[in-house]
Amino acid sequence: MQLFETKRRTPAINLAALIDILFLLIIFFVVSSRIIGESGVKLVLPYDKSKSSVTVEMPLLEMSAEGKLMLQ
Repeated sequence: MQLFETKRRTPAINLAALIDILFLLIIFFVVSSRIIGESGVKLVLPYDKSKSSVTVEMPLLEMSAEGKLMLQ
């Protein structure tokens, strides 16, 4: 025979602290992404003053009727 009825309390999670931490993380990532996006190095790349163009002839590969390959 039980004299006292045992009541079990269901564990509760305090969401107020979790929401605060979530907002702090969101603010941190928003601020850090803006800082990373704006940083950069401006470069002035050199350009070629000569107007000469290089022409490369492609090799020609021929196959005879006998199956011989000829490279020109």
